[in-house]
Amino acid sequence: MHKNDYWFLIVADKAKKEILIYDSLAHANKYHFEVTLKLINKRKKRNEQWTVNTQQHLDIQQQKDGVNCGYITCWYAHQIATDQSVTCWPKEYHKELKEMRENIMCSLIQKCIVTEMNKNKIWDGN
Repeated sequence: MHKNDYWFLIVADKAKKEILIYDSLAHANKYHFEVTLKLINKRKKRNEQWTVNTQQHLDIQQQKDGVNCGYITCWYAHQIATDQSVTCWPKEYHKELKEMRENIMCSLIQKCIVTEMNKNKIWDGN
């Protein structure tokens, strides 16, 4: 990753014809959102009307530093894929971030989704 790289999550909800943007710094980067919408418009039927919904107005977890956008973006994707909330963490930010980073790294090593609930079971081989 380069110094100026930045991650955010774009989710296309085909049923609702809606593009959801999850941005951990709430940049509302309109340029990237507009490019994404143009790409989707090229592939969609001409009579369909899609909307862009930035999730910043929701109470989603935001990063509190300049380096963890990739981890939080992966966390958004995991939470959405497993039908869980992306709201603010109830625990202390740094403690939650450490656990989330460990879970992502363990998931990559184990080639399965590792959560706090199944971490010990996976590493114990059960």
